[in-house]
Amino acid sequence: MKRVTQFTKIFIIATITCATLIGCETKGKTEPSTTKKTETSQNNKQSKSTKNNSSTKKTNKALVGYKTILTRLHNEHILGDKEVKLAESSDIENNQYAIYDVDKDGQDELIVLFTTADNEYVQGKIYGYDSKNGEVVEKMSCYPSVHVYDNGVICDDVTVALNRSADRLWPYGVWKYDSTQKKYINQGYVSEIFADDSETESEELDQFPTDKDKDNDKILYVIKKDNSDMTFLDKDEYEKWHDGFLKDAKEIKINYKNLTLKNINDSCKEQ
Repeated sequence: MKRVTQFTKIFIIATITCATLIGCETKGKTEPSTTKKTETSQNNKQSKSTKNNSSTKKTNKALVGYKTILTRLHNEHILGDKEVKLAESSDIENNQYAIYDVDKDGQDELIVLFTTADNEYVQGKIYGYDSKNGEVVEKMSCYPSVHVYDNGVICDDVTVALNRSADRLWPYGVWKYDSTQKKYINQGYVSEIFADDSETESEELDQFPTDKDKDNDKILYVIKKDNSDMTFLDKDEYEKWHDGFLKDAKEIKINYKNLTLKNINDSCKEQ
């Protein structure tokens, strides 16, 4: 009985020792795996950080370019490499700008609205950053009353229109982004004309084309593109044309800022 007890004690001690050794050996084997996972995790973080830095650099380059455009307009009164003419007693800082992704390409554009001038000199500009060539490019030149929609379409109101009143459609243009050309293409400017417009002696207007007025309501919509003939549409035809660009689209409220040096510096800080 005594021998059995001693043997039992020896067996228990041996078992505990063996278990301890196995445990240590197992623990030693698992450590390299944990280290490998840690190294992999660190590598992934480093790779992700590199990608983020690369993206940030592109954004910063765009902001540097936008800052140059805005500062030059403020200090030198130059926009699009041309001197702008301020109206008498006007203030350059009353002009506005915004930085926003208008064409839905994942990168912010610069919108500039120059309005402190006589009507023939007011203008709107939209610039974007060409990451392939590393430069800021002009994507659109238009009137300074700009409406941006959530489908990427932009409309601009004509600054001066003849024979306009509150009950008439104010002439406007429709612009759509062309990813191949990397700029906005004008789809036409639309205006509304009435049969009695041509009877107004104070304006030199063409005779109302009655043959185009199929519904005989004495109202037509005129679509005109650059360097192209005018297209006359009845109301239902005009609505189809309009809906082809703006059906279910919602206008986006853009947060414009005055063209002050403080605003420019704050907006164009490197991220």
